[in-house]
Amino acid sequence: MIDRETLIPDLMVVLTNLLEIVQAENAVLVERRPSELAALLPEKLRMARVYAQMSRALKQDREILTEAGADAETALKELAGRFNAALEEQRGRLEVAKDVTEGVIAAIGRAVVEQRQPVLSYDEDANLQHAVSGGASFAVNQDV
Repeated sequence: MIDRETLIPDLMVVLTNLLEIVQAENAVLVERRPSELAALLPEKLRMARVYAQMSRALKQDREILTEAGADAETALKELAGRFNAALEEQRGRLEVAKDVTEGVIAAIGRAVVEQRQPVLSYDEDANLQHAVSGGASFAVNQDV
């Protein structure tokens, strides 16, 4: 049950928590430790569900924001702006990580194809000949 009297302050606490989680995720991405993102996910999902519930309550009763006063509304909008900026930063970082990963996978694929191409060499009479190359294998880290 959502309390009308504390909805705005509670919403700001939840949004602050979400902002801190997104900032922590961004730091992990900067430090190139994407496997650590999984540890942040449960709390992020929990906070996101609470935030969604509170946002729905606020949308259903806009008077709550009016009653909270102009200062509370301004503070909430400023916090929401910071949160959206952090999400935008994260989107950009994830897009770069995706592009790099796709580039690495494409380079590996090209290397495998090149390894499977016949190798040209010369015999003792300086005639061009095709040498047989062995098979190639590779592994990709699924934690990307």
